[in-house]
Amino acid sequence: MFLMKTSPLALVLAAMGIYAATLPGCVVETGPGVAPPPPPAPAPVAVPVAAPAPIPAAAPAVVEAPPAARAPVVAPPREALSGRWAGAGYTCTDNSAPREEQVTIIERGDAVTATKLTGDHCVKAGEVTWRGSATARSFPVQIQVGAPGVAHHFVGGRVDILDQNRLQLDGPGWTIVYRRIP
Repeated sequence: MFLMKTSPLALVLAAMGIYAATLPGCVVETGPGVAPPPPPAPAPVAVPVAAPAPIPAAAPAVVEAPPAARAPVVAPPREALSGRWAGAGYTCTDNSAPREEQVTIIERGDAVTATKLTGDHCVKAGEVTWRGSATARSFPVQIQVGAPGVAHHFVGGRVDILDQNRLQLDGPGWTIVYRRIP
């Protein structure tokens, strides 16, 4: 039989198969006819192991910055057209046209309508003289034309906004320049 003078921790370790003689501070005493405990197992020998081959460094990832937010393409602002306008250059086939044609322009969103204030035998006062969709400073319009004894109809034309107080209406073979009036 042998006796161990050791701490409670050493006893727990011994129960786990760890010899107390291998622990620092433990003394093993043996009695008559009892063989001492076997010597501790030799310390493990370090066997050199080849280091794993280095992992080649990956090429740095090319991280592209997100494209810069593009500002929307915005047409230059156009002038507000609503109001009264006087046009020079208008004629009617029977010479009944006033020297200066007056229209009122009304805008609803992009829709623009010019209505005659002064009429003649070709297009009466209160009737639409031209209409279109003003999405830019120059835009296509439909122009009402007529003549005494001829049915009114619309033909294609173009309005160019010259500045905030002047615009130009081009019809088939003629031009009217309007100026804003109070």
